[in-house]
Amino acid sequence: MTVRTALGATRANTAIMNAQYTFTAVTTMLAAAATVIAAVRKLHTACAASAATAAFRARSLDEGPPQTPGALV
Repeated sequence: MTVRTALGATRANTAIMNAQYTFTAVTTMLAAAATVIAAVRKLHTACAASAATAAFRARSLDEGPPQTPGALV
């Protein structure tokens, strides 16, 4: 699942565009994902933010627990 699949293209694009204004040359993918999630939370609903978090987590781009069974914490 992608953020666009989870939120729809218009909502996802709006959040990503808003978030990218804070990115710098040294912004990590984890930091970028967190910024996009924060933008979704600000612009849309908590449910939408949860969906965006799940989309990033599916790609291991969040700071949540590992999704691989038996992975070390």
